[in-house]
Amino acid sequence: MESSRQYSLVFVVFALVVGGIVGYVIRDFSTLNKTQVKEKSVVVEKKIEEKSDHTADHTEIEVSTDLPLPSVSLILEKDKMAGYNVIVNTDNFTFTPEKVNLEPVSNEGHAHLYVDDVKITRLYGQYYHLNNLSRGEHEIKVTLNANDHADWMYQGEHIQAVQKVTVE
Repeated sequence: MESSRQYSLVFVVFALVVGGIVGYVIRDFSTLNKTQVKEKSVVVEKKIEEKSDHTADHTEIEVSTDLPLPSVSLILEKDKMAGYNVIVNTDNFTFTPEKVNLEPVSNEGHAHLYVDDVKITRLYGQYYHLNNLSRGEHEIKVTLNANDHADWMYQGEHIQAVQKVTVE
């Protein structure tokens, strides 16, 4: 009988020790997860602020009059499966994705694609598939941009192409 009482006492002590350790670990992980979630929220808010600041601070560069004037045109073709195929044609402009974020060089860079004045993506070439437009009329715009993302301008106007499309 004395032996079973000793085993019971050892079991109770063991259960208390293990329970205390498990409780400490759970509390520690709970605190850690809350901290990680808070840090991730701050990072997301910072990225949103950076994006907003970037769009608000977009610089503009007048094209050099020493070179031929760059131009852009836009074709929207309804895709048979879904969405639209965007075709961007340029004259006197070279897409240079390998130079993105570098110093501007006249008549080169990339394009920005906008839907209803909201930037969707950068374009590093002629073709893009645009999907998931909601029903109704939309304005599709492509701007020519320098390597450093500044808008190329001519006589104070953006070098861009704009088309409207109605999705039924």
